[in-house]
Amino acid sequence: MFNIDPYAKRIYIRDAQDHDKYSCSNIVRAVLNDKHWQPYENNIGYGGTLNLVAIQNEQVVGFATTLLPPLPSFKPRGMYDVLRPYIGFVGRLPQDKGQSIGMSLVEEVCQRLLEKGAHRNVFLECENGLKTYYERLGFRYIGPEKVASEHNVQVARGLYRRQCLRHDAMSDFLT
Repeated sequence: MFNIDPYAKRIYIRDAQDHDKYSCSNIVRAVLNDKHWQPYENNIGYGGTLNLVAIQNEQVVGFATTLLPPLPSFKPRGMYDVLRPYIGFVGRLPQDKGQSIGMSLVEEVCQRLLEKGAHRNVFLECENGLKTYYERLGFRYIGPEKVASEHNVQVARGLYRRQCLRHDAMSDFLT
């Protein structure tokens, strides 16, 4: 006889902690396949970043890292300094596809940014194969020319931008 736990699939999001770095590193490597690998897990515990993990059955199954807006005295030097908040990485383990882990992480990033009083826009770059996915999450493409004119920074390819909305407004937007 099987005892099926109705809460086994429940996913919750929390702040990433130092002891999560190994699991987050595994997620980053699984998602990026060494193509564009960066040690995003090193942002955990680093000031000026928001790092979240998705937990299921007491295991880290997703990770997101976001560069927060700088202090007013900060002198921007490049794209990642100007276009903030900037989601540097969102990913989940390949076997957990279809469980809305990435969406949950993006939604929590937006809610945390609103709570911190951050800018209403959040930026990210994505691979061609993920454009439709991020568009479903409310991100809109802005080309290099528009980025340059609006933000006075040069980018090689376009970016995606989304307005952060309250949970209730976002669910109306997604339906």
